[in-house]
Amino acid sequence: MSPHEKLALTSADVVKRIRSEIATSSGEPTESGVGSRVAWIRALQRDFRVEPLGGRLLPVKRVLYWFVASAFDRQAKVVEALLDLVREITDENGQLRAEIRQLKSEIGDPRRSTDD
Repeated sequence: MSPHEKLALTSADVVKRIRSEIATSSGEPTESGVGSRVAWIRALQRDFRVEPLGGRLLPVKRVLYWFVASAFDRQAKVVEALLDLVREITDENGQLRAEIRQLKSEIGDPRRSTDD
C-alpha cells in the first residue's frame, strides 16, 4: 500500500468506536481506564497508518518516506501486536478477578467478616 492510499473505515469500526464511547460516557467502570486508553492509542495508531507524514516540507518527507516505509510498517505492526497483548492481559485479569470473587464467596472471605 502506498502512503497516499487511505485505509477504508468499515461500518464495524464505526459501531465499535460508538460502543466504546457510549460505555465510557455512561459511567460504566473500566479497569482503571485501560480500555479507554487502549482505544485512544488504537485511534492514534489508525491515524498514523492513514497518514504517517505531516507538517512542513511534506514533499521532501514523502521522498524520504519512500525509502523507510517498510520500517514504519513493521513498527506499526509491533505496536498493534502489543495493543492486542494488553487487551488480552486485561481480559484475563478481569476473568481472574471474577474467579477470585466467586471463590471467596464459596469459601467465605475471612476479611469480609472482620470488616463488618
